[in-house]
Amino acid sequence: MEAKDREQLYNDFQKAFPLEKLKDMTLEQYTNLNREDSFCYWLESKTSELGSIWGGAAYKFGIFKFDKFPKQDNGKYTHDDNYSWSSRLGSTSEEAFNNVKNAIVKIAEHASNAQWNEIEKINELWPVTTWKIAFLYSNMSLVPIYKRDMLDTLARYFKINTLKGKKTSDIQQFLMKQKGDKNLFVFYGELLSILEAENKKKIWHYADYCSGNCGSRYALLWALHSVCSRNTRIFRLPAYN
Repeated sequence: MEAKDREQLYNDFQKAFPLEKLKDMTLEQYTNLNREDSFCYWLESKTSELGSIWGGAAYKFGIFKFDKFPKQDNGKYTHDDNYSWSSRLGSTSEEAFNNVKNAIVKIAEHASNAQWNEIEKINELWPVTTWKIAFLYSNMSLVPIYKRDMLDTLARYFKINTLKGKKTSDIQQFLMKQKGDKNLFVFYGELLSILEAENKKKIWHYADYCSGNCGSRYALLWALHSVCSRNTRIFRLPAYN
């Protein structure tokens, strides 16, 4: 996707879910089975070109509507006839959603005011979800990458002094400094290319190790391809001859 198209998608999200209307969002608007208009659908699918949060369980959204009753049956999760949620968020779907919505409002407000350290204190949602929301209300002041291992890889690539004690917000701001005057989404494309190259280096390193210690370099590559090729383009393997 071109940078201008990503900018348009960013603006489309803003129009669909303006910050000032978040406090009025209903549970049905947050999560439903339409697969086209809910906040969660926009966050994961419709804005995937603004940084992926694919993978993992739907509990990354705190609460979600299901069409089949969840298999999870332990104290970490609670269900009613329509929704499942992390038990720590409340005893009813209404209570859980109110806690999730309040967290989203706080994330969005802090992001719009560049209060990154305040976002670090919010833990109702998974970190990738938290930082995706933060990006979408940040006035494009963050990079649209949310998984900590990817951020660390990029920070090492740009020769950060140390990762010890660094919070996600620290890495985000370090990477934004590397952007300089470039368009954010042009820079984002460059970051994806760096991640892809760095990932290939790791794969070939493991393959070389395995060829000497496991006896099957091809078998390792095929296993890695089977696992990784289902994810984003960052994890695609080169053809092996």
